[in-house]
Amino acid sequence: MLDLAARGVPLESPIEAYFEVANRCNSKCVTCPVTFSPHEDARQLSLDDFRGLVDQLPALQRAVLQGIGEPLLNRDLPPMIRYLKDRGVYVVFNTNAVLLTHRRQVELIDTGLDELRVSIDASTPETYLKVRGIPAFDRVVANVAEMVRTQHLRGASSPRVSLWVTGMQENLRELPGVIDLAARMGVDEVYLQRMVFGFHADALARADESILAEHYRHEAEAFIAECERRADAHGVRFRGAGALSPRESIVDRMPSQERGANAVGRYGWPT
Repeated sequence: MLDLAARGVPLESPIEAYFEVANRCNSKCVTCPVTFSPHEDARQLSLDDFRGLVDQLPALQRAVLQGIGEPLLNRDLPPMIRYLKDRGVYVVFNTNAVLLTHRRQVELIDTGLDELRVSIDASTPETYLKVRGIPAFDRVVANVAEMVRTQHLRGASSPRVSLWVTGMQENLRELPGVIDLAARMGVDEVYLQRMVFGFHADALARADESILAEHYRHEAEAFIAECERRADAHGVRFRGAGALSPRESIVDRMPSQERGANAVGRYGWPT
């Protein structure tokens, strides 16, 4: 199927789709447009509507269950995942993990979810609160660590759990600490993604916070080099969003190619 797409042969349906299962969030991230300028009434996708959408995509191979909201706010999320997995679809979503209780951990493991991506953006409670807007750092760390333990106790190899950081000048200095944190929790992967900016003057998502700024180049290089060193020492995979490494995605493209034109990566907004 993918070979046909590469050759430009029309497919019977998309092979990848994003489903916004909830458009509200329990975080108040200062990098997110939902915090500053929500334009929709809060709602979530029903299981019946979800099945109806999936049934229109017979060639679907990969599903991302997120938009701009927090997927775990939708109580129908586990049966949605099972519906996709029964069709052999690869399933992934980002979460802030605030609601990743033990019951939810077991539900997600039992659905066969392929990937669980946890947006964390800091390695200290203080920076977490400043960036993500709620005092939930300790709870998130405890939930993710318990998720890894629950997987081991159940002998489950999935979902693949990873930590995600939206890099900006405010928090990049804490990225090496996120590598250490991942190692302590038993999480094998940490991803750095670039920040989308420019949607609201009061947000931290501003051009002057970009880690691609020319004046910030040497600091960014130093932080990423330290992350690479710690990741190698811990056996943690340190990656960039999409197909590029953090160095390729961030450092090697500074400053001219992407100044003022950041992209969050192919997998959508962090939650």
